Formats: sequence, structure tokens, C-alpha cells
Amino acid sequence: MSGQCSSHTSSQFDATFVDPNVLDVCSGYKATDVSASRTKFTTTLILAGKPCNVFGNDIQKLSLSVKYETVYRIHCNLPTNM
Repeated sequence: MSGQCSSHTSSQFDATFVDPNVLDVCSGYKATDVSASRTKFTTTLILAGKPCNVFGNDIQKLSLSVKYETVYRIHCNLPTNM
């Protein structure tokens, strides 16, 4: 299973309001193994602290890949099966 970033709305993503104060206590992710070129960007995202699980279960390690397709379009791949 993988999450896909795109400019169109997808039913698999749920937009829910979350109080910004709640998000301030979430540690977020730290980018490691960053690699960038003219056509792509890749990094490993590691959970930076304790999970806060605001949007479901936080995943400890993610691999983000971004491909620049055109000046106006990117393709993101964020697999969750690592």
C-alpha cells in the first residue's frame, strides 16, 4: 500500500480540522539520506519523537520519493509498507 500525492482530490485522504496546539506537541519527522537532482528528490523520514497519532497511527520510518515531471507537476510516492 502506498500514499500518492497529487493535485487532485482523492477519497482516500480525509481533511479533518485539528487544533494547531495539538499539532505543536507532535514531533514530526526528521529527513535522513537526502538525495536531490534536477529530476528527483528522495529521503528517508524517521519519526522524530513519540508518536502522537493525530491522523491515525504514526509510522516510524517512511521513504519519500518526489519526481519532477514538468514545471507544474510532481509525482510523490510515500510507501507505508517498509
